Amino acid sequence: MSDLISTPTFDVGCFPGLRDAMSPGGTSTLELQEVADDVAAEQETLPVSEAATDVDELGPEFAQLQATLLEASKGVTDGTDMEYKRLMQQCEAFLVSMGLLRNGEVFFCRTPRREVPTFIVAWIMNTCSKAAFC
Repeated sequence: MSDLISTPTFDVGCFPGLRDAMSPGGTSTLELQEVADDVAAEQETLPVSEAATDVDELGPEFAQLQATLLEASKGVTDGTDMEYKRLMQQCEAFLVSMGLLRNGEVFFCRTPRREVPTFIVAWIMNTCSKAAFC
């Protein structure tokens, strides 16, 4: 398996669900722009700076995000927690199978990569292209 490139080329054609959602066939230009805007907006919400190597360097916005998530997660049951972990493992396995993540590399962490929103969208769209419920 090839090594992960630090900034992988993201080929939408490799992800049928995402490709179908973004294909001009049944999608208007406005809808395509909305998808692109959503992905860009998600990337902007990541509290990661290029130089950040420690959680303390991420600033007060990251600390506030952590506090908010901690408060929101107080009502999460053990079953829900196990389901989240199962979905996280599925996402990581998908990313490994697509060559976007090395086997054993941690994807969900305190200092996320810049591509996290795009990779998660690709995983969701790929999953949805195989299921009738999406």
